[in-house]
Amino acid sequence: MKKSSTEFFIALRYLNTQRKGLFTLLTTLIGVSGVALGVGALIVTLAVMNGFQSDIKKKLLDAQAHIVIYGNLNKKSYEEISLKLSSIKDVKNFSPFFMGQAILSAQDRTSGVVVKGITKSEFLVNSMGKAIKAGSWDALFSGGSNIILGSELAANLGLWIGDNVVLVSPKIDEAAFGIMPKMKKFKVSGFTSTGYYEFDSSFAYCSIEDAQDFFGLAGYATGVSVSLKNPDKIFEAADEIKKSLGGYYPVKTYAEMNKNLFSALKLEKFMMSIILGLIIIVATFTIASNLLMTSVEKIK
Repeated sequence: MKKSSTEFFIALRYLNTQRKGLFTLLTTLIGVSGVALGVGALIVTLAVMNGFQSDIKKKLLDAQAHIVIYGNLNKKSYEEISLKLSSIKDVKNFSPFFMGQAILSAQDRTSGVVVKGITKSEFLVNSMGKAIKAGSWDALFSGGSNIILGSELAANLGLWIGDNVVLVSPKIDEAAFGIMPKMKKFKVSGFTSTGYYEFDSSFAYCSIEDAQDFFGLAGYATGVSVSLKNPDKIFEAADEIKKSLGGYYPVKTYAEMNKNLFSALKLEKFMMSIILGLIIIVATFTIASNLLMTSVEKIK
């Protein structure tokens, strides 16, 4: 407490108008204010950037798992992976999925979509269960060809619950009257809203069985989503999973799957720090010049 009082006393003496000219006083106030504003702006900006990055991370993990294992997995290979994942202590849950690209057609509008076929265990590896905006996930697993769309995708196509849509696959079917793209009709059963535009504007969800049937790969999965007990150990867990699988299957963390986004955020944070640092340096030079002027006045 005594130290703080001493510093405060020295600061007041430094700003004392009786010992300075008006010009010197103004430059002193400008310099001190510049440093205070620069440091304050740096703290606030970095806090905002950290908060923004945390918010982006949360939204990504609402729609993605901590780690994803990719590969064309049949029943046998999935069971082998399941056994290995179960033996890793940091792994909390895992779930198979089937993902592919298609064209979604509704009335006179079309859009490219990412079709993701999931099981009920999908909601144990991410927070998509809470992302439902309208309708219900149960519709996907109650039989029939039902589909749940991202809210932005549905809005762009003017769709609502109960509307019918057609998925068109890039895979070609040979029919008696010629070559035709594979098509399947689905009923819209709900909308999701993760708060992350990339997912809400391009993802369509159905049961893994419907996805397998649509893409003509019954009994297969294209990957396994993995959640961890401690997300802070994501890179260590990813390395352990890679070693366990022998490097045969690609293993990616959510940070690697969104590398461009996190690189852009890191660069933006770095540039803001440099700009604000320059502001502080300019203000510091102002104070230094003021101290020099004060010293000269005292010599006189």
